[in-house]
Amino acid sequence: MLQHPFTWEKGPASGSTSPALLETAALQRWVLICLDLGIDTSTITCAAMAQVTCTFAEIERQKIAEQTRDGMAKIKATTGKHLGRRSALSQATVDRIHRERAPGLSMAKIADLSNDEGAPTATSRTWYTSTIRQVLNRNIHTNPPFTQTGRNTEG
Repeated sequence: MLQHPFTWEKGPASGSTSPALLETAALQRWVLICLDLGIDTSTITCAAMAQVTCTFAEIERQKIAEQTRDGMAKIKATTGKHLGRRSALSQATVDRIHRERAPGLSMAKIADLSNDEGAPTATSRTWYTSTIRQVLNRNIHTNPPFTQTGRNTEG
């Protein structure tokens, strides 16, 4: 049955067998054999076992991510230390984005203005709506809200 055998070693970098790989195998009518799990998807029982294995692997990944986020939040709350990569954007750029958004300017318009002005991004590339959204969301708790005049409304 196997005309073109293909081997793939599962490792830390590759993660686990994904449901997408199983779906592709079924659609293209080829068999996936997981040697480390003893699963051969040519039988319906083993194909079901592969799906269950993928489901539990995804749950495991989500639990690890949740524990990591919670742990980092706890460290930040108790020590005040910043964890992760710091933003390469200047505070002036972040403040300008917040000032322009306060009166209701759209994120697309802020991106267009930033590109027109040649304002540097963190990666020295083009501003997009998604980039503006990330700046606004990332700094929602670290930057005070601004009024239409651009003045700090707190303190």
